[in-house]
Amino acid sequence: MIELLLENADLRAYSQWDHEIDAPIYAKNRLCMIGDAAHAMTPWQGSGAGQAFEDVMALKALLKEVREPGQLNAAFKAYGEVRRPRTQKIVASSRGMGHIICRHGPSIGLDPDKILEALASRWGFIYRIDLKEHKKAAVESFLTSAK
Repeated sequence: MIELLLENADLRAYSQWDHEIDAPIYAKNRLCMIGDAAHAMTPWQGSGAGQAFEDVMALKALLKEVREPGQLNAAFKAYGEVRRPRTQKIVASSRGMGHIICRHGPSIGLDPDKILEALASRWGFIYRIDLKEHKKAAVESFLTSAK
């Protein structure tokens, strides 16, 4: 019965709110985007809220280093340099997971071993991050450019 439903179902609804818009920068002048404003993602990996928390963590560390208003742009630039590659990778991974789960990707079918294999590599880089090192990289980027 499940196979019959999957063969005949219109499985495009998974992406009706997915917009493949890649923000080239997360900050300009004194405006800085975080969370969904900067990197909205599909829900397939449940990582959107976590990424917003990571954004705040990085910004907190950076803003702590700002000593004068003129350094704010450098802090925001460092935030984007460190956070953007990670968040965009998660955006792409979540989109790919949706394709796999909704059978729009490679031909996996309902084989649980193939599904597990296809999905397994999409999680590690999300939860195996050293947040202290990530924060340190942002601060170092700021300190280098703020001189």
